[in-house]
Formats: sequence, C-alpha cells, structure tokens
Amino acid sequence: MFCHKTDHDVSIQALSNLRNWGAFFEVAGSWPIAGGTQKLVRAIYNDSGAELRLTTPVAAIDDQGEQVVITTQSGEKILTKKALVAVPLNVLSDIKITPELNKPARDMIVAKHPMRTAKLWARVRGKIEPFIAFAPVEQNPINTVRVEYELEEDSILVCFISDESTIDVNDIEAVQKALQMFKPDIEVLDIASHNWAKDPYAQGTWVHYRPGHLSDAAPLMRKPHGNIYFAGGDIATMSMGGIEGALESGIETAASITHALAQKLAG
Repeated sequence: MFCHKTDHDVSIQALSNLRNWGAFFEVAGSWPIAGGTQKLVRAIYNDSGAELRLTTPVAAIDDQGEQVVITTQSGEKILTKKALVAVPLNVLSDIKITPELNKPARDMIVAKHPMRTAKLWARVRGKIEPFIAFAPVEQNPINTVRVEYELEEDSILVCFISDESTIDVNDIEAVQKALQMFKPDIEVLDIASHNWAKDPYAQGTWVHYRPGHLSDAAPLMRKPHGNIYFAGGDIATMSMGGIEGALESGIETAASITHALAQKLAG
C-alpha cells in the first residue's frame, strides 16, 4: 500500500466506506463537487458572516481566562473569547500555545505525523481504458495510479507517491518514466501538483498517526483546552485526513463553542 496505513487506520477507513475498503477507491473522486472544492469553501465562508484574514500567520495563542490573546507573526494582537485552531497537525509546533497542552498532545505535536507523500495529476495522450494499479515503494516513485477522467481526447490520471523526495513532481519526463512501469506506451502531456510536504502551512499530507497517538493523544485534542479548541481533518473522529473529517470536526467543535458561550451568558 502506498500510504503505509496501519491495520487500525485501514479498518476505520473501510468501516466509514460501507465496511468495504474497495468502496473507498470507488467513492474517492468519483462524485466531485460541482464547481470544485473551492466552491464549497466559499459557500461556507459566505454563510458564516465571519471576517476573513488571509496572509496573517499566527505565532502564539494565550488563554488568559477571561480572554484569549492571539499574536500574529507581525506582532499584532487579536482579542477574543474563544479560539478555534484548525491548522494541520504538522504546523501546530510553530504556534506557541499557553497554557501548555497535556504531555500526550505535546508529544504528538512535536513528533508530527510521518506522511511526506505527494499527489499529482497527469494528462496523458488518448482515452485510456480505466484502471487502478499499485507499485512497491522501493521499486517505483509512483506507487498508486488510476484513471480519473477523460478530457477532450485525452485522459487524466491521479498519482500518489509515498515519498515526495523520490521524484520531481514537476518533471514531465520523470513522471512519464515512472508511469511507464504501469503502461509502457503512456505519453504524458502535462502535469499538475503541489508539494504539501514542503509547504510551511501544511508540512505534510493526509494524516496517519504514529503508534499511540490515535488512541491516546488525538482524543485529548478533541477536548477543549480552556478557551482554546482544536479542529480539523487531522484529529477528526472519522474520515481522518479528508475533507469529510474536516467538516465533521469543524461542525462538532463549533457547536461545542456555541454551547459553552450560551452557558456562560445564561450564568
């Protein structure tokens, strides 16, 4: 398997997909959101009425009891009653949180999750008969590939790489060579990818926990830390590492914050 899942991870994913691991591959990407994921994100934002602050990285979050002080990297201080932190797990160590989290959560944040994978899209010449294929990690840089769509007279393939350092995802010749292990006559016309492992605001891809973190640390991260709350696909109860998990976690945590604020107002 390209993603080095543990048996427990596989079981959770399988149970959340009709108790069938094969169903995961069937539903993943088969029914995309009309207009793309960005359309969903914009709809959520428009419905929220929230103020959106882009290009404002946070350096510290300090729960002072009656208020939470959020300090940006530029030194600006933002005061609020509650803070919901939904950054990827591998980015949390870049933010100083006061008071400190409990030790299991701190240990998980410092260790980070190990997924340094990559995903790329390749446009290849011609309409290829749909297939999905796997290759051992040490034998080929591209470890999973499948035909996703047809585009005009060509095909779009989605590819997964277990170790992003094994191939330059922007090198068409390198990608074509790796894909020829699956289909020798394949011709790559164009590629698109983003290196999430090297992105400072991601530092990795979909989460897979190190031993002990799934059962010990992650559940603690789902509980309020005073006035600081955590959410996101990386700590979701189900569909971890995916958009479904992010939505589930966000909805549940927002409801928790709303309930806490209502209780405080009620006295």
